[in-house]
Amino acid sequence: MELNRSNAEIIDEFKKRRTRQIMAVGPIILAFIALLSVEGNPTGIFGLPPNAVLTISFALIISVLIFFPFQLAMPLLQ
Repeated sequence: MELNRSNAEIIDEFKKRRTRQIMAVGPIILAFIALLSVEGNPTGIFGLPPNAVLTISFALIISVLIFFPFQLAMPLLQ
């Protein structure tokens, strides 16, 4: 555990984390849009069957939900 980090290093780490979090929100929004567009559409979207779209969307959502707790940890404690 390194406690001798300067404030500038900690601020830079938070900026990097914020950027990664913002980048993770885009795919989540696309996954929710895909889930909503598949509902009631038996042909799927982009030529993919509905089961494939649902599987991909849920996998993406779960992976981002796993990603966020690691991003929210304090950089000072890592």
